[in-house]
Amino acid sequence: MMKSNYSILIMLCLILMGCYGDGDNSPTCTNQNSTDDHLVIYWGNKDEFIGAVAQVGGAVERIHGNIGVAKVSGLTDTSILNLKKRIKIIAIGRDVEVDWLRQRVDEPLQVDAMSSTRVLNHNEPTDAAFYNILQWNMRTIEAGTAWSIEQGEESVRVAIVDTGINANHIDLTGKCDASASINLTSDNPIDLDDDNGHGTQIAGIISTNNIFIAGLAPHATLINIKVLKQDGSGTFSDLIAGIMYAVDNAEADIINISFGSHFSSNYYECSNLFTSITALKKAIRYANCKGAFIAAAAGDGDETYLGINLDETTENIHMPSQIKGVLSVGATAPINQMGFDSLASYSNYGFSAVDVVAPGGNDLRLNGGFPDGLITSVVVIGFNNRYDVTYGTGIATAHASALAALISAQNDELLSPREIGMKIKNTADDIGEPGRDKQYGYGRINAHRAVTE
Repeated sequence: MMKSNYSILIMLCLILMGCYGDGDNSPTCTNQNSTDDHLVIYWGNKDEFIGAVAQVGGAVERIHGNIGVAKVSGLTDTSILNLKKRIKIIAIGRDVEVDWLRQRVDEPLQVDAMSSTRVLNHNEPTDAAFYNILQWNMRTIEAGTAWSIEQGEESVRVAIVDTGINANHIDLTGKCDASASINLTSDNPIDLDDDNGHGTQIAGIISTNNIFIAGLAPHATLINIKVLKQDGSGTFSDLIAGIMYAVDNAEADIINISFGSHFSSNYYECSNLFTSITALKKAIRYANCKGAFIAAAAGDGDETYLGINLDETTENIHMPSQIKGVLSVGATAPINQMGFDSLASYSNYGFSAVDVVAPGGNDLRLNGGFPDGLITSVVVIGFNNRYDVTYGTGIATAHASALAALISAQNDELLSPREIGMKIKNTADDIGEPGRDKQYGYGRINAHRAVTE
């Protein structure tokens, strides 16, 4: 993380970017999976807000004074009215829980204990056992030639905001900064294990020990920020807390959000969603202002995994990928190991939906799945050296975040989030219609070009 004093810049940035919104006149939301707690966007002093909440019988469970957002328990309709008399409330609504990840079955590749003999070799990325035979994704984006120039630096810190990371996997041992990692989904902040598998898969794309699989930024440091539960669900308040923790406590340079969900484009008519999404936007703007680059998945389509053209629908938006300040990443995939730059059938698309694309792997239900999926690490209980064949725009996003880590390292961590994003876009291979197009955005990322141009 750049070490300069950002305090004045942050305040100016928040004000100029509209972080302090107008009043809340939205009707009550009645059809969302809302929790008992409230998200409150307030204006004023943090301590005064905490005192006002206590006076009306509520309790502040979590507060982010730098953006004026708090999670509050114990509020009733009456106490909310009384709270508004005591302090300026910009928006208030119940915290919304979202199914951020879909549940699916990936294909396992089991590796026996003899793999442990490779751990002492400290391999180059191209020496990873699966690199030449299975990691078509890294070869497609010209990672091999990029690694001869840049492999990242430990000082570049990538926060994986997800389901956790099983850091005892043979390819991930020593990659995570355990002291900076946290579980925000429970009362036990040091329970960092991944009981879903998704976060560990993402880690395996970004930074590994190059034993069986090569990570794109093998020297980068990972930060495990767990905001999703075992079933892939999570609240807006936990996601917001994860972003804020990444920049305020963990000194993250890159924030990877390999999930998302579709919401009604009329969300502003619902007080719960309006408050939650507005608070999320404030957290993202704050993170950008503190120098953190953010990438998020463009989305894996509708209920049948068919990609949605988000330019043509008036009913759906995808969050957080369509929030300003986020690089939205779509997915490419081969079919029978041909046409590696084909748009994945599940990948959302549209000028408003996708900035760039990256390898995401094919839907494993098509053409037998393997080997058109992506090989990445995952741990299941009782078997610590497992690798899965998987797919998704979340997997594609991990490639973009890792590339951002390479770019940051090569430029001595002096580039702003916008400059990193522009570098990724400007060095992408234009694989669709000339110029930016609705399927591929600016193109498919190219690691070699990104570190040489």
